[in-house]
Amino acid sequence: MNDPSYSSSKPHLSNSSLSSPSITNRTPTRIGLLTGLAASLTALLFILHTPSAHHLRTIIRHSPSTLSNILTVGWAYPFHHISSEALDWNQYVWHRQLEWNATSPGRLMAFGDVHGMGDSLKEMLRLLNYDPSSDTVLLVGDMAAKHPSIKASLKTLSYIRKSGFLAVRGNHDQDIIAWRNWMAAHRRSTGKDLNADESFEFLPEFATETPSKNLKHKLPKGWKWKSQHFEIARRLPEKDFKWLLSLSLTYHLPSLHTYFVHAGLLPWDEDQKTSILGSPRMTEKTGSSDNSILAVKENLNPQTLLEMRTVKSGRRVSSGKKGKAWYKIWNKAMDTCAEHVEDEEEVGADGKCGGPVNVVYGHWAAKGVKIKKWSTGLDGGCVYGDRLSALVIGGPVTMIPEVDAQQIDFQNQKATVVTMKCNKP
Repeated sequence: MNDPSYSSSKPHLSNSSLSSPSITNRTPTRIGLLTGLAASLTALLFILHTPSAHHLRTIIRHSPSTLSNILTVGWAYPFHHISSEALDWNQYVWHRQLEWNATSPGRLMAFGDVHGMGDSLKEMLRLLNYDPSSDTVLLVGDMAAKHPSIKASLKTLSYIRKSGFLAVRGNHDQDIIAWRNWMAAHRRSTGKDLNADESFEFLPEFATETPSKNLKHKLPKGWKWKSQHFEIARRLPEKDFKWLLSLSLTYHLPSLHTYFVHAGLLPWDEDQKTSILGSPRMTEKTGSSDNSILAVKENLNPQTLLEMRTVKSGRRVSSGKKGKAWYKIWNKAMDTCAEHVEDEEEVGADGKCGGPVNVVYGHWAAKGVKIKKWSTGLDGGCVYGDRLSALVIGGPVTMIPEVDAQQIDFQNQKATVVTMKCNKP
């Protein structure tokens, strides 16, 4: 089974939040400077008072360059000369913490990519005797898209939200977010009420087979009109979109020194290790290697967390197959870390790692379920008719014919990786 290759028409803009915005090559005039500044400040004040303002404030807290870009570009250039790629459709929420431990009531169940296969998710929860009063469910992203039915993706997102499950964003979820934010920005620019419709499904400007001349001009380069992500974003009820928008890129489980992320994380390299782990600020705030992982240069790029599969020379992150699988780099670094840890030693000025960290991820269906000592890959390719998988921690799994189960050691806790055959849609 092969994972479909990445299309160049991805709605999220590669590295756009990390580099200077694209702007037209035009010398600013005095009027342009004043116009740009006024427009930027007006736009910023407007955004900060919208219903999604807390998301933007979160982004600015975690990525000060977002605010800097808004003000810098607006100051230097007239607003209408700014490329649409300079605007932030992504609205990343970076990291959250999960307060769960092995003594907590119930189990922690982490599921791989669902991709609209909500019925398979429900069936697997039934087979695992899921108890909503005590069990915690966390999905590692890509809950929608790829499924041939848009309706199935919409129903799956609604079910996950209503069930109160936790989740991190996947790259396909991010594409939906980017499209919906772009649509909302267009509605705002026309002065129309964003709350007039539960979804954007019946708005005439988005229901056409091809974009109007005006919308085509505004469409960011590489975005595909009427794509699956476009259609899901258009039809998604507002409450489901707000839930999707609230999802972070990672969940950190301190009690088990574990991160949940869609694609993966990179460990420190030797050049970064001492500077990151030995910094007084990092020592004071974390006392372990867990949070220092977030300071690794490559992990500050959202595309690492959303799309990484391999790493090429020079630690260049790639979503393709060429290069070294990131989890091999991760496990080697954590093996080395584990060798030097004695009684949970704290991070010190000598760059000691403080203890190995696990990563639970999805995204790479072509590799299938991939169990390593310090990483667990859960994308079993359910949407292709292969398997839905889950990592179950903190309780027994009844052995039944419908599921395959493999017990593993997970940060000195017994856990079970469970897989179930899916019917191809």
